Amino acid sequence: MDESFHIQVATPTGLLADADAVSAQIPAENGYIGVLPGHASLLAALGDDKLSYVTTSSETRTLIVHGGYVEIHDDHVRILTPSAEQA
Repeated sequence: MDESFHIQVATPTGLLADADAVSAQIPAENGYIGVLPGHASLLAALGDDKLSYVTTSSETRTLIVHGGYVEIHDDHVRILTPSAEQA
């Protein structure tokens, strides 16, 4: 099993995040999804809240997302949101 996964956060204006991470907390419509390497494939709608992830260099990064979708597949986490900003 890999020790990290790749995470991307995209808005219509471009990528806000593109990094390797060891964990993430993603705000789905009905609660948070915790993501670790090897997570099962998933497609879910996002809520409006804080998204955070820990990079492979142990930095915690936080964004505020406003709806959209998350796709998790083969250690790639892709978040598509109409708007987001650094927290």
